[in-house]
Amino acid sequence: MRALIIRVFILSIFCFTTQPSLYAEVKELRYDPWISGPITIGSALTFGTFVFFEDDIASKKCRWCDRRADGSSTLNGFDSSIQKKLVWTNKKSAGHLSHLSGFVILPLFSAGSFWLISGHESRWKNFWIDLGIVAEAAVTASLVGQIVQFAVARERPDSHDLSKAQSAALPASKNTSFYSGHTTFAFAVATSTATVATLRNYPVAPYLWAGGMALAGTTAYFRIAANRHYMTDVLAGAVMGSAIGFSMPYFLHRKDKPFSWTFAPTSDGWMTMAQWKW
Repeated sequence: MRALIIRVFILSIFCFTTQPSLYAEVKELRYDPWISGPITIGSALTFGTFVFFEDDIASKKCRWCDRRADGSSTLNGFDSSIQKKLVWTNKKSAGHLSHLSGFVILPLFSAGSFWLISGHESRWKNFWIDLGIVAEAAVTASLVGQIVQFAVARERPDSHDLSKAQSAALPASKNTSFYSGHTTFAFAVATSTATVATLRNYPVAPYLWAGGMALAGTTAYFRIAANRHYMTDVLAGAVMGSAIGFSMPYFLHRKDKPFSWTFAPTSDGWMTMAQWKW
């Protein structure tokens, strides 16, 4: 399994270089730094504040505990069976690898891809716009995920494996399992990167979809292997990260609006027509 993960890393980083043409007729995107900039910076600062004061903000008691009153487990069979199969003996190594894949390799994969594409014909303005759109989606998805973690207060698996008394001694961040922040960020970066590339009409877009999703999935795997999240946590993170990562570039920054409405008078009143452009 670990050898496979290494191969996925290598494939994800270099897969787009096999494309003979990095540049085609590029489409413009709508991007106003005076609007998107404050959104990105504000979301990032709020998220950073939440992370810094996580133990003060998070619930001291779990609301989703997967325990009975006597401390015995009521964890569902789906999460339980996957935990037994995927958790590593060396959980710290898996945790470090999740940080590396989600917060270092994947952002570098995204930025590096845009750098290569934009540098091919010296369109550096596109590079900064593309990067700004990805950053906007990633920090927004992370902020939403952090709020959900505080609200749901699910006990993390490494805390759940301890006795009730042992778990009580851990900091409040033990109750921020649902849903996975690493996975949310990773899928938001991967999806927004690929969506921007698709909207731009970059020929490497399919490679960015494949490589980005592979890296994001690897990050999700490492979070389970580190015993920091359950499968349901990473699945929810993948769905939310992907949804925000796709919808923000597609609906906010697409040059031609995907929706159009037409109102026309008729003999009986008014007629409304809606058009969707994919």
